[in-house]
Parts: sequence; structure tokens; C-alpha cells
Amino acid sequence: LDVATAVAFQRRDDRKLVIKNYTPSLAAGAQETVELSLDDFYGTAALLPDGTVRDFFKGQSHWAASVAGAYPILARHKKITRRTPGANIAVYSTIPAGAGLASASATACAALAALTAGYHLILDPLETALLAMKVEHHVVGSSVGISAAAASVLGKKDHIHVLHCQPHESKGYLPVPGGFAIAGICAGPSDMSAVAASRRSRTEAFIAQAIIAKMYKDLGFKKDPTGGYLANVSPEMYPTYFRQMLPEEIGGREFLEKFGSINDRTSVVDHGERYRPRMTADYHVFESARARKFVERMRAIEGTTDNAVREVQAAAVGKLMTDSHRSAIENGGASSENTEVLFKLATARGATDGIYGARATGGTVTVFGRAEQMHKELGEICGEYGRRTGAAARVLDGSSDGSAAAEPIRLRLAEI
Repeated sequence: LDVATAVAFQRRDDRKLVIKNYTPSLAAGAQETVELSLDDFYGTAALLPDGTVRDFFKGQSHWAASVAGAYPILARHKKITRRTPGANIAVYSTIPAGAGLASASATACAALAALTAGYHLILDPLETALLAMKVEHHVVGSSVGISAAAASVLGKKDHIHVLHCQPHESKGYLPVPGGFAIAGICAGPSDMSAVAASRRSRTEAFIAQAIIAKMYKDLGFKKDPTGGYLANVSPEMYPTYFRQMLPEEIGGREFLEKFGSINDRTSVVDHGERYRPRMTADYHVFESARARKFVERMRAIEGTTDNAVREVQAAAVGKLMTDSHRSAIENGGASSENTEVLFKLATARGATDGIYGARATGGTVTVFGRAEQMHKELGEICGEYGRRTGAAARVLDGSSDGSAAAEPIRLRLAEI
């Protein structure tokens, strides 16, 4: 059992893999059952290349990649062997697919949890999250980080998981302060332009980091002070010392010739593409600072009973979220028209209405506010959204522990 995702698992005596999807939000016309042999993942002597495996899940069977992809990833990391038997797997999830809520990550985590129990494997929670991210990179074909998978595995009810993604270190949990709440309003799947923009932004961020690292090397530094991550560039030093040295635009071929490769295995610099590292660095450097301030402000709310202080800190948290959204859009991020409608409806309300701020991700807008008052406003926002767009929005509320805290559910064979 994972966050809003369940996978029922039954081992077979052969090498066949049968995956059935019972998810209500499965895209219309999608193939509901995918069958293949585990031998299909192998060539004559080794696992097939990533691109060949991804081709198995093109089109209407794409949803199955986050489940079946666990097998080649586990094989690559020597957790299972070529003689591993197949399985019948039933998938159910209430997470809307493609809505910026990490449905693929949650499904991959649930599949890995089921396989861990079913094949008697030993995986620690963070390792499960890391393998789920690899399923997304190598089989699903997305370039997401580990944070979504880590939340699915290591999440704690009514808490925010604090993760230092360099590359992945859990920093514990941040409680959602009493009397406040975080909820989502889902407008539906985001379009492919948002996915493409996310991939491009990741590539441009690593291009900017590589240029800064080259500057340090040219100045005689033996070790890159950024540690390989743009987020380590000081937001105080960036505008004065770094921003002007980043080109507004650079071709992929020119970058590779002048600066070499980037420090990211999941991104590819296209020779014929034009990139905008300065604009993307503007977002990533200051977004890192906003994230740190967000944690500080949330802790400040929790650490006092003074209502006036709590109100000031809550307003600051909301502003950080809203500034984050606007910066992402201004610096090349894509957002669907419907998501922008929801964002504007949410931010048009203020602290007097119980809403302090919002931040859109994909097809979902996350809102922070006073718990009791905010929930009433969310219903009204959904109603107004429906009248403006003719589409339905869905409120996603509540939280739970991640899959690491849940024991596998044992089912009789006839129940699967």
C-alpha cells in the first residue's frame, strides 16, 4: 500500500508478467491490461538498452511502465536474477494521472513495495525511493528528481518531508502547524508542454552550473565550490558575481565545445537546440533560497503560540509559495490555461478568507491557509472554476504515512 496507490501481487510459476489497471483516472482508451514476458527485457546476454525497453510502453500502455519497469531496474541493481518468476499485478490509484501529483512515482513505489515482499527482497526505504526514480528515468522516460518518490515511501501523516537533494539525504520532518492546512486543487492532466518545459529547465540549470564551475576552475580552484549543484550558489553573490557571466542564450554545440558535458545523467544537451541558462539560473538560485525560508517560516509558526506572530509567519509562507509560482512561469516554466485560472482564483482570496498563498505544479494548485476557513473557500473556488471553464476541479485533502510505515497486505490468491 502506498500513498493513494495500491498494488496487489501474485507470483507465477513462469516468466509471464500480467498487469491490470483498475485506476478510475486511467486515460480514456488506454490499454487496461499489459502482458509481456520478463525475457523481453533481455537481449542475448544482458538487459536491453533503455530506449528499447521504453518502446514496450508507448502509446496506450504507457501507464504500465512505472510498474513493469521495476523488473529491469531491480535486475540492473542485482536485486533479482534472470531466473526470477513472473507475476500477476493489479494496480489501483486515486491519484489523477498526469496532474503534477507524481502518480507515476507513487505507482513505482507501490510496485517496488509489493515486489520487495513478494520476492523476499531487502530494500531500505530510501533505496526504494531511489529505485523508483530510476524506473522513471530509464523506463518511464521522465526526468523527475527523488523528492516525489521519497515522499511516497517516507511520508509522515500531517508532516512535510524535508529532503536535501544532493543527491538524496532525508533531513527529517516538518509538522504542518496546528490550525493550518495544505491542500491541492486538481484541474486535470497538464499538457505535454509543461513536461517538456520541466525537462528543458533541468538541462538549462545544469548548463548554468557547468559554466560557473568552469569559471572557478579557470580561477585556479581545484574543487568546484558549488559541489555540482546550482542550488549551492549564494543568492546574495549570484546577482553581483555570477549572473552576468551566464549567457542569455547559447547553442548546445557551442556549450559542449566550450564547457564540456553537464553533471546530470538524465539530461541530454542537444547540439541543435538553443538554451537560456541565465533565465533558468535566476529561478533555481532564488528558488533554493525560497525553499529554505519556507522551512524556517513553517517552523516559526509551530514554535510560538502568539497569534499575531503566527499570522505574520503564515503570510510570509504564502508569499513564498506565490512568488515561487510566478518566478517559475516568468523564467520559462509552462502552465496550462486551466491551472492558471485556478491559481488566480486561489490567490485572489487573502488572509481574511483563510488563504495565504498558492503554487501550481502541472495540473494541480497547492494552497496554504487556515484549515477550517480554507476548506470552505476551496469548495467555492471549484464552483467558480467550473462556471468559468466548464470543467470540474477536485480538492485533494488529507495526508498519510508513506509505504515504509505500512505492512504489506496479504491477500488470498482468489482475491487477485
